[in-house]
Amino acid sequence: MKYFATLLLAIMQLLVQSQQIIDTLDPGIRKAGQFYESLSFINKIPATNQFLIALAEENNVHFYLFDKNWKSVSQFKEKREWVDNQSFYQDYKQLMGRSNIFFSSDFQPVGSINTEDKQFIIAFLRDHKMFFQKVDFNSANSNNLDVWEPPKKSKILHAFAFDNRVYWITYNKKDEDSIELNRYNPTGKIETKSFSIRRLRTADKVYRPGSSSLGSDFIDNGKQTDLLKTSARIKFYAQNNFFYMVSDEIQGKTQITTVNLDSFEETNYSIEHTPAGNCSFISSQNSFLLNDHLLQVNVCEGTFTFTIQNLTDRKRSTYSFNKDQEINFRNSPVMQYGKSLFSPEERQLNRSSQFIRKVDGSGLSIMAAVADNTIEVTMGSSQLIQSGGGGSMFMPGGSISTPGGTVPLPGRWVSSGFYNTSTKTIFFKSLFYKADLQHIDASLPLDDKMKVVDEFYDKKSNAVYPIIDGKDVITGYLDRDTKKFIIISF
Repeated sequence: MKYFATLLLAIMQLLVQSQQIIDTLDPGIRKAGQFYESLSFINKIPATNQFLIALAEENNVHFYLFDKNWKSVSQFKEKREWVDNQSFYQDYKQLMGRSNIFFSSDFQPVGSINTEDKQFIIAFLRDHKMFFQKVDFNSANSNNLDVWEPPKKSKILHAFAFDNRVYWITYNKKDEDSIELNRYNPTGKIETKSFSIRRLRTADKVYRPGSSSLGSDFIDNGKQTDLLKTSARIKFYAQNNFFYMVSDEIQGKTQITTVNLDSFEETNYSIEHTPAGNCSFISSQNSFLLNDHLLQVNVCEGTFTFTIQNLTDRKRSTYSFNKDQEINFRNSPVMQYGKSLFSPEERQLNRSSQFIRKVDGSGLSIMAAVADNTIEVTMGSSQLIQSGGGGSMFMPGGSISTPGGTVPLPGRWVSSGFYNTSTKTIFFKSLFYKADLQHIDASLPLDDKMKVVDEFYDKKSNAVYPIIDGKDVITGYLDRDTKKFIIISF
């Protein structure tokens, strides 16, 4: 009993140390239930190093502005106006310029951009339409700006905020060989860049938003991701003032399109997959772009090959194993998550042949993150488990019920219970020096924090989607007992 009490105390201390309360906000909510059907979020504004928080409840919307050190800058609240969903689009333009209409939980906040001192524009996505709302802390009010609707037969694939602009990617069924990158500037001007893509399948399959090997996804290296998202064979990135489209649709090649976000100038090139040995037929392949590093994986005639290269100085390292060899560059066990009829919820795979057989042709995936002077890489595959019954909608990478509705799971790990019920995920993790791309036999620096974050989201069904601030993961949740919104950092 003595040892048990000591262990329990140590665990409690670890949990306290892993979370730090940044601030506690009191939006004046009488009943917790009036908070949950509304859209609430935390946005980071990179242009000003500020944080904008919106807490919506039944009758009011509360806006808070913090500086980079989480010192309060300003706050205000205003009455919330409601628009019936059925008549929303007819009413929206009539209600432009009026006080805040804060949207329901089926609106997805894309991000916020800075226009003037203490003035911001928040972008939302809903039903392939973009909505923009101005928030002014100087005058203590907000109002609705215009709504952008795509041309007929066009769809929005993904939307994101980058470098104080809002972007969204669209395609049109009439022109399946091209996609468009649209940009909303702080002045309200919209610019569009169209560029071509080579593909093997119909646009509906290639551009299906979400994950799995039949689809595309936008990857934000400043946020967490998961193997289900990165299993998409077409991925979009925004980094270093460039927009990237990276495709593994063509066997043996990773095709890369870059668009300079100042000039909109387009560049196209490809990098060969180099399977180990003399094998000739690549049965599975995928890649991941991490700043100036391209990571590739492929399976070729029973051999798994991983290549990491620096696209700037062309340094390159390759690692491989076949079904009869040990994986000598892994820093974790090979794990399988996902309950099925004949296998347990969590299982360790002991043979390389098991790993290769399970990932080949089944959502082969790779993802990576920078940790100080190292790159932590996760390799494997992830597939959605098909289950019968209800028609409830999920989002790729898992989902959690939050005050902002259903949002993807935050974790780049698979400790979350979602993976045990909705996906089948197989993976191992490896660590490499960023400078020379050599493997390091050491503990994984990112594991502990991300596992704690995942476990937090498993328990807090009312937490908002997290943001990344340097090495910190920041989120917030409404405490049911005190009716206060607690902002925490991991």
